[in-house]
Amino acid sequence: MNDLGIPVDILLRAIDASGDVVLVYRVDSETGKLILTYVNDAYTRQTGYSREEAIGRELDSFRLAMPDDEGMRTIRNAFASGKPGAAELVSYRKDGSTFWNEVACSRF
Repeated sequence: MNDLGIPVDILLRAIDASGDVVLVYRVDSETGKLILTYVNDAYTRQTGYSREEAIGRELDSFRLAMPDDEGMRTIRNAFASGKPGAAELVSYRKDGSTFWNEVACSRF
């Protein structure tokens, strides 16, 4: 249960049913890098990565050694400042193909 009295498994099933991608990262205390700790079903459908392939990897490993675009710089700056941010950026599927993605992030 959480503070709302809703079982956590119910909340996770609701997030998985969403058509929007939901990702949770943690900041590695030693390197400062973002480590993926949760993905919902929409992410696996959109990118082709399974949960097992994605969870535990650094954000940079999904960027395919491409330089950051303006959108990704905006998101990184939001994480670094601890403030919410939003941007449109290029994302990459497991097969290397790209797609435009609207991203919003908040630090908890």
